[in-house]
Amino acid sequence: MTTSFYDGPVTDLKNLDVYLKARAPNVFLIIRRSKNANVVIYEANVKNGVLDKTKPIDVYWLDSDSAYRAHNRGHDRVEMNAVEMTHAFGVEWKFINDREVSFTFNADPSRPSRLVLHPQGPRMMTVYNGDVYLVRSAYVIGANFVVPDLINLRANIKELSFNGVNLTTKQPTTVVVLRN
Repeated sequence: MTTSFYDGPVTDLKNLDVYLKARAPNVFLIIRRSKNANVVIYEANVKNGVLDKTKPIDVYWLDSDSAYRAHNRGHDRVEMNAVEMTHAFGVEWKFINDREVSFTFNADPSRPSRLVLHPQGPRMMTVYNGDVYLVRSAYVIGANFVVPDLINLRANIKELSFNGVNLTTKQPTTVVVLRN
């Protein structure tokens, strides 16, 4: 079951990762950005122990930056707009079986990843330079731009890195996958 975050505001911003894991165990990826404290959430949409066939991955903003939080809304979840979903944070997926999908980020369809339902919760796996990684989070350092370049989104990124575990060495690591 997907946790909607429509049921109330986030109450522990200092320990957001721990809070999200406790409140939304199907969250498998959090993307932080240098622009502000708002995060992008990737959550496995699980129904009856299997991935939902119509929408296995739910992607949305979680407003954790005080300048963006709208307490009068009663919650901190914000849906992505069409441009964000189509050109940046959205994903395309292909089912492998009821517990696994292959997916790519719309911003970089050349880099496939997998979402796997593991007994301890959903996991994101990706291959980079021949090594397999269990990815836990990502960080984007944005370029200073006035108008986003929707044709070349990479021009809007100074650096993209992910944090996770190299499954060959079993070592936690941060991998820079893009630097402009």
